[in-house]
Amino acid sequence: ARAEQAERIAQEQSRKSEQLAESYRRALYINHIALADVAYRDNNVRRIRELLDSCPEDLRGWEWHRLNYISDQSRMTLHGHTDNVWDVAVSADGKRIASGSFDNTARVWDAESGIELMTLRGHEDKVGPVAFSPDGERILSDAGGKTIKVWDAETGEERMTLEGHQAEVFSAAFSPDGKYIFGGQIRRGTVWDAITGEQLVSLRADTGYLLAAFSRDGKHLATWEADWSEEPHDNTIRLRETQTGDELMSLAGHEAEVQAVEFSPDGRRLASADLDGTINQWSLETGEKLLAWRHEGGVLAMAFSPDGSRLATSGTAWNRAIEVWDAQ
Repeated sequence: ARAEQAERIAQEQSRKSEQLAESYRRALYINHIALADVAYRDNNVRRIRELLDSCPEDLRGWEWHRLNYISDQSRMTLHGHTDNVWDVAVSADGKRIASGSFDNTARVWDAESGIELMTLRGHEDKVGPVAFSPDGERILSDAGGKTIKVWDAETGEERMTLEGHQAEVFSAAFSPDGKYIFGGQIRRGTVWDAITGEQLVSLRADTGYLLAAFSRDGKHLATWEADWSEEPHDNTIRLRETQTGDELMSLAGHEAEVQAVEFSPDGRRLASADLDGTINQWSLETGEKLLAWRHEGGVLAMAFSPDGSRLATSGTAWNRAIEVWDAQ
């Protein structure tokens, strides 16, 4: 009898503990909703997202959905992928969006309506980089692993598969003139003829992934290495002939890992930036360093203005600022 009584007491205590935990969970949910409402009135979208995302799914009522709806600043949401989306690209005319996902598919969407136009299947693994050709007639996708697929952007038919990479493809892109495709891998890089699928150039790197940027006319390729580790490695940028891979000049001057490289619109200058925030601008006629700036925090991306007079940089600055520099 005593054992049964002790068991009943234990069960009652367990029930009360569960009720207390549930009450606390619901009170925390209400608190987060109230804080999210304050954040909305303060126009703090990031804080709203943090609070709403922390709310348990089974407690999300009309109040959660209301805040989620009014704080969503996107024009539309594209649903269809069943796993993480790795990359997105927009066609040059702005009418279509391509996406690559860990669900082993690439998808093409109408950019105005959000309707899915086609699903590109046949990838052996997770899809990484995707890109439209400059004329919008082809779509490139990392086929998962060591291959790149090229698709007809209107019909979704596979045009070619680029095989021969020695390692997993990390980055892939069309040249601005649409004639070449570059595939970056660990310690290697490959240049392909985008029309015939012929492998033109195979490049090697000492450490890390080989990344590249095309000049606007597609004739030149700037390559550099990145491995995002503490280990020292070559931070030299090499200017090459795209069709042959021949090195024309090397640009040395970064002490930290290079993260972004951009050709000026006229093709006469090259900007490069690293994880320490150093930004250099080089003459591609002489190899001379023309200008140098210091970004607050490491630089992750950059872009020239259409006339080449300004350079915008962004990265890991504590104030999350985008810096704009006079590039002439």
